[in-house]
Amino acid sequence: MKHVFVATLTAAFFVATSAAANPNAGLEIMTRHKLAAADAEALIAIVNCESGFRQYDQNGNLLRNQTVKDVVGIMQLHSRFHPAPEVIAAFNRRHGTTYSVGDFNIKNPEGNVDYGIILFKVQGLRPWSQCVE
Repeated sequence: MKHVFVATLTAAFFVATSAAANPNAGLEIMTRHKLAAADAEALIAIVNCESGFRQYDQNGNLLRNQTVKDVVGIMQLHSRFHPAPEVIAAFNRRHGTTYSVGDFNIKNPEGNVDYGIILFKVQGLRPWSQCVE
């Protein structure tokens, strides 16, 4: 039992150290899981093209598009326009949900991916046309 505890503690330390050293550690797995659960696997190639599954740059800052600095995160969402109330309202009507703008913080990884899924369900791949072949 003592060996199991030590091994678990060592593994937890390694994961915490990796996340501290690489703020994007685990984000690809989280993103792929969320996209699969939402039947949005078409976005996997888009996310890889847009950000390489990164939410943060090499300095740990929010990843921003090199050309348009308001485009941020894993899904490369335009923070001046998103989350958009009309997109969320359209999703709510179609799916019987009650999401609001406040439910999505696109500056954190989970909020960025969650809202990206909403946007995809309403507008398809159109918002990411630069990465669509």
